[in-house]
Amino acid sequence: MGVPDIVGARHDPYVVYPRNREWTIYGRDNRDIYALHRSAPIPSFIKLRFPSLLVKDGQEGHRFGGPGGFITSGISPEEEDLFDEILNTLDRIDIPRETLLQFAHLPWVSSILEVVPTGPKSTKYKINCLRSHSFESSLISYSALRNSWGVPDPSPVIVSSERLRCLAYLNESVAIVSFDNEAGCYIFKTNAEPRLLYQEIETIVRLDSHPNIIRKRMLVSKKTMISSMHKFDSASKYFERENMPIVGFLVEYYPGGTLMSTLARGEVTLGDKAKWCASLVSAMTHIRRTKQKDGRWGFYADLKPDNIVFSENSDLILIDFENGGSWAQYTPPEILSWRQEAIYAEPTESRLVFIHGPTPGETCMICSPHPCSFHAGYGGLKVFEAHMDIFEYKRSVTNILARKNSDSVTLNRKPIPFWRSASDKEREQAMVYMMGCIFWCIIEKKKCISEYIPCRVKRTVESCFLSSGHRPSLEDLGPIFQAWGAAVFAAEAGLSEGPLYRGEDQEVDGFILA
Repeated sequence: MGVPDIVGARHDPYVVYPRNREWTIYGRDNRDIYALHRSAPIPSFIKLRFPSLLVKDGQEGHRFGGPGGFITSGISPEEEDLFDEILNTLDRIDIPRETLLQFAHLPWVSSILEVVPTGPKSTKYKINCLRSHSFESSLISYSALRNSWGVPDPSPVIVSSERLRCLAYLNESVAIVSFDNEAGCYIFKTNAEPRLLYQEIETIVRLDSHPNIIRKRMLVSKKTMISSMHKFDSASKYFERENMPIVGFLVEYYPGGTLMSTLARGEVTLGDKAKWCASLVSAMTHIRRTKQKDGRWGFYADLKPDNIVFSENSDLILIDFENGGSWAQYTPPEILSWRQEAIYAEPTESRLVFIHGPTPGETCMICSPHPCSFHAGYGGLKVFEAHMDIFEYKRSVTNILARKNSDSVTLNRKPIPFWRSASDKEREQAMVYMMGCIFWCIIEKKKCISEYIPCRVKRTVESCFLSSGHRPSLEDLGPIFQAWGAAVFAAEAGLSEGPLYRGEDQEVDGFILA
């Protein structure tokens, strides 16, 4: 079957993965390769390591250029030659079927399969399994997770990882899977930092169902060395399924692709533009009105084109609730965005100096021009002492306290910078800024059946980029985009021109922020 376009992993629908009869390559992390064998399609995210890819003559580095990534479009001739070399090497490995089946029992994510020659001058290769339990030793059970949430799970379904068949890797933590050989597919998501995985699961569980927000369908458990040891612990009932460690979760597969790929592919109708903007407001308002465990109102910090996907009916779906922060181009000026130019304030201090907002002249990955330059009157650098260091957060190490597989556990939650110290109003204003960036992408990117966007909508989008405290609220945005959607529907149906198409709306012409 064809590989679906989902979760921002494939922007080119015609991309072809390097493959031979047995192996398919999906991407790399420096010199480590993400690949799947036809007879062992396990979503373990175990990488293959090739010492032959190291630079010769004792120099550091590898023969690939750059840190790598997953294949989302065409590859360079140099990369194609190296991938062909890798596939040729994999063809010369004699792997008994019994060995392939053992791949399923290796510790996931952190283990490495090293491909080395069988002898000094041999043209044959073998696989050395470099086991690492660093990922699996940080996993905890469903019962422990459920008890930490403090709310009931609306979908308490758990499936074993042994039932999953991996169809493709999309990135380092997301794969397309099916159940055994059943028809249909799902998106399987894990995380090399289990703490972030569990935070995302809890966030989704706490959200009531909404048509424009992803829903957890099932949790995925896995037998690990830790869980097997606990079977002999007479103090707990470790034979119960819900006490198996949770390694990830399954969500629906949405075939419409991401907003990134949708805008890159071609024309978008005026009706879809209006519908998507209204749906985004509805989803973000729903998140905002959901109470968190600390009693505060909810927030969403990951808004970007890759985190919006579409159903078969072109309905907007919001995904990814890790709350790890958005791209710099979509980050509000009041949030510290770590830049390449960041320097240490003092040689002896670990505190970084941050540039306030995106670099002047920087454009977003989809749209140009994009309102991401410094605001008029802004000058110099500014450090928000009360806010956390986003770089420090992203490199922090998982630290789950208490026993990994007990029925009670203390999760070490570390909220992302700004959002912890910001007030509820400041959080909402930051969300509105990010929404303005998405509105801009949707409205500005392509011509459609009518170039006319009501000036009231344009002014509303422009107001999203004002300084914090002067932007509209989510309640202000809702009626504007709902009315626009209704007007477009009425106009397309030939019923009327709609309230946003009357004379008082003619004071502004052309695209917003042009």
